[in-house]
Amino acid sequence: MKTKKQKLIITVLILSAAILCLIKYGLKKFDLHIAQAATSTISDRSAPTLPHATQPSNPLMTIAEVYLTPIEFYGKVIDQYNKPIPDAQVKVSVNNRHFLPSTNNFTLKTDANGDFAIKDQRGASVSIDVSHKEYMQISPGQLNITHSSGLFDYAIKDDKGKCYKDPQKPTYFMLFKVGETQDIYHIESKNIDMPMDGTPYVFCLDEDKQNGTHKIIFSFKSDYPTFKEKPDNPYNWQFSATIPGGGFHKRKSHYDFIAPEAGYKETLSYAYTSHVTWEQWKGLVQCDYFVKFSDGVYGRVKMEATANSSWTPVNLETWLCKKPQARDTTTGDIISTNFGED
Repeated sequence: MKTKKQKLIITVLILSAAILCLIKYGLKKFDLHIAQAATSTISDRSAPTLPHATQPSNPLMTIAEVYLTPIEFYGKVIDQYNKPIPDAQVKVSVNNRHFLPSTNNFTLKTDANGDFAIKDQRGASVSIDVSHKEYMQISPGQLNITHSSGLFDYAIKDDKGKCYKDPQKPTYFMLFKVGETQDIYHIESKNIDMPMDGTPYVFCLDEDKQNGTHKIIFSFKSDYPTFKEKPDNPYNWQFSATIPGGGFHKRKSHYDFIAPEAGYKETLSYAYTSHVTWEQWKGLVQCDYFVKFSDGVYGRVKMEATANSSWTPVNLETWLCKKPQARDTTTGDIISTNFGED
């Protein structure tokens, strides 16, 4: 077992070799973290598309100099309706050390106009993440709009981050404003012990005791329990869910809470066979749907079915509107809820 002294010597040798490589190859790849930041944008309304990263003009420019680049940043936090969000939390991390975590992390609050400013800082880049207890964060790639975080380069850019330094043209961050909390019965995420041979299993959304009238009929069948060892090839399994006289309607995004009136499919069915390759086969189904029942009651359900389970193959979380014809499924727990996809 290596002693602490031996580990320290190995670490010093590795770092020394890394620095020599950086000098030899002109810092072309001196910081992947920063190079990625050079292509980071928030939206068309924020900073313009950044130019291709260029290496410092002096190949022997010290790492210390890179991490002493002046940083000045102006930002604005808005909701999906372009309204400013005051008192939003802005977490800031200034990248001020090479190969090591930042030692310069702090939190700001937006003013009455949703604005914030970062000044008198030095580093190679800055990471920003905004949030508010009454809003949902928007992850990159969701909704194709401005999101709630970003990584911004200063050291590599030719203009040293000039595009972020104009208080008249702040970089925008967006949070999603949810509607008013509705009267909804919520069954928290739970694993369901159901038959593995395709025998129908009924789950009620009304209450945990399963005595309600709003039911989903499930069927699950898998060859997995028949194997003594982990199978080397794909195997047969299938999963279905049915709401008689009602159905399922896929949610458009994690931020979609109003159930549509029409367009519901009575049965969802998934089936995978042993006659395909691993690339074509799936052992996990995750889905997030609005549901509608025959009496006009709406809700939503998150389902996850796992092929290689021998005990509880399905996980469910459900929300059921208590008022007939009510289609708003907004609840107070949505800000911290993550949703799966098909």
